[in-house]
Amino acid sequence: LMNTEVNEILPSIYISDTLPNGSGFSDRFFHQDWFSNKTDKEMNLLEYVENKLNQSCCLESCYKCLKNYDNRFIHPYLNLQLGSHLIKLFAKEVLTSSDFINYEEYLIDLIEKDLNDEGIEFSKVNNVLDKFGNPISVLNIKTSNMNFYLVLTHPLEAPSFRFLDAYKQLEDLEDFNEDSIFNINYISALTKPLVEIKRILSNIEE
Repeated sequence: LMNTEVNEILPSIYISDTLPNGSGFSDRFFHQDWFSNKTDKEMNLLEYVENKLNQSCCLESCYKCLKNYDNRFIHPYLNLQLGSHLIKLFAKEVLTSSDFINYEEYLIDLIEKDLNDEGIEFSKVNNVLDKFGNPISVLNIKTSNMNFYLVLTHPLEAPSFRFLDAYKQLEDLEDFNEDSIFNINYISALTKPLVEIKRILSNIEE
């Protein structure tokens, strides 16, 4: 939705009741002050999420943090890491690459495993850093016709956040051109990395 006060598009969530004419839960949920300080016995939403993260029980979701019997039908969509990042943005907190660098190591391992299983040649590009001094996950994928670079990006980050940092550092490489760099976000890395990579390969070879 567009915030007319600052003239920018902000992340938004639409909340609705499933019952005809509503049950009142959406209205209560919408007007709840989720980020204010609670009593000693209560946690606000940020504290609740931080408490879940501090359990260090998993990298996506499990029965210790998010999963339960009632939400069993949406288990594939539950992700504590991404959910916590979205909540931080709604709370107007600053999100930097330091918040998700460990998670990216897990995701890049998933991509590399799929590439190895498929027999696609690749190598990891080292020493590509963002403006915070943290490493950017970049793979150099080799095809019969050319090489291309794949940059792992957060689904909530703007292109100017890290992708351009990677571009500026990779453009000095001998085999680089502006048509040889692509991104894959966390959602694709988790669910269908090979589909995304094969789509890129198909576009390159056309």
